[in-house]
Amino acid sequence: MKKFLTLALATVMTVACALGAAAGWCDSAFMDAEFEALATYGTDVLGTYQMRGFAVDPNGKYYFGGNLQGGPTMYKFNPKGEMLDSYQFTTDPGSYIKAIAVDDRGYVYNGIANAPNNGSFFFSICDMETLEELSYVEVKIDGKIGVNGVGVANVDGKYIMALICNYDTNRLYFFDVTDVKKPTEICWYDLPETFSVTEGGNCAMDSQGNVYFAALKYDGSKGDTLVKANMKGEFIEEIRLPEPWGVSMFADEYVVVGCRNKTESMVYVIDAADMIVVGEYLPTSDIVDTGYSGVGIMNNQIYACDHSKTDTIYVSNVLDIPEKPVPVEETAAEVVDTASDEAAAPQTFDAGVIAAVAAVVSAAGYAISRKR
Repeated sequence: MKKFLTLALATVMTVACALGAAAGWCDSAFMDAEFEALATYGTDVLGTYQMRGFAVDPNGKYYFGGNLQGGPTMYKFNPKGEMLDSYQFTTDPGSYIKAIAVDDRGYVYNGIANAPNNGSFFFSICDMETLEELSYVEVKIDGKIGVNGVGVANVDGKYIMALICNYDTNRLYFFDVTDVKKPTEICWYDLPETFSVTEGGNCAMDSQGNVYFAALKYDGSKGDTLVKANMKGEFIEEIRLPEPWGVSMFADEYVVVGCRNKTESMVYVIDAADMIVVGEYLPTSDIVDTGYSGVGIMNNQIYACDHSKTDTIYVSNVLDIPEKPVPVEETAAEVVDTASDEAAAPQTFDAGVIAAVAAVVSAAGYAISRKR
């Protein structure tokens, strides 16, 4: 059955590309991936453990991790898994870095829970190369509070950061971080009131200002849904996944999700436009009680971080991802000519049908994978 689903999905993607359907430019590149352990950390290597924060550099130079146990430290690694440098959030020595994001300018964003998980949370911004702290912000909120997600994107020339806090107060914040030394709050939304979800997990943003975040909506324990929304607080779409947690963007068109589902902790690649699964993987069966706190694609390889006492990083083979095509701007005359041609041509196949078929095949694959 697995071979059938793989063949069926590949056929759908091939037909979609041939007919110009609105699928991602490289959906088929995520059909298969094989993983191996890249590096293992934990207290033996870093002196701290349980890597909850994790992010890859979109420029392919580094990945970053932050541990729950042992202090507010963020580590920088090269793509081979070697630790290069570290950063300490000295403002609150007992705090811990729970979420990390990286932008294409060379800045690292740290979501930081304070020591007692009460009264406030922080985020800081560092220079990627030197790990110098350029700024930090404290957000004060009464009651138990933590930070679960940070995501950053260039939206119409401004760099916008999404941030999710949880526990007594579940909120989605947006900050303008164009000037990394002076972050400015834009707005926030209450997750239960605005989106009917709780326990928001990690998050990512795209260049249209959409945010993708893991949350609890139905019957999961840590989470069961990936939500797509915008900066106006409008719900766009969702997809149900088993215990989603780690969330990142790739090439502004794909969402990579890591799940915390014990021995069935999966990694998914999702076409962001259609919110359909185009790749799903079980990197290892060794995970017992944790799962993937962070995931990302760097240098055409999928990285997944198992946050446990050993903090193992798994990495895939190099995927056959073609160079992203550059959009071609049409002149007014070309648009008119194209419209005339389309009007004269017989109507053959609706691209929406292709998307629907792809969704059905993907859903079937997911259902079967859950029975393994």
